[in-house]
Amino acid sequence: LVLNEPLAAALGLDAEELRADPALLTGRLGDAVPTFAQAYAGHQFGRYQPQLGDG
Repeated sequence: LVLNEPLAAALGLDAEELRADPALLTGRLGDAVPTFAQAYAGHQFGRYQPQLGDG
């Protein structure tokens, strides 16, 4: 992954702080952060799919 420093600056984010937090880049959030997956329906590849999602 590459940190887009100009975008971070435009959003008012500190690039060094973003680099210092490995959870933002690795997905290793620890036990203190609950995780969840979402499901939804929609059209994909020209057909209706009753269950789409991220997990």
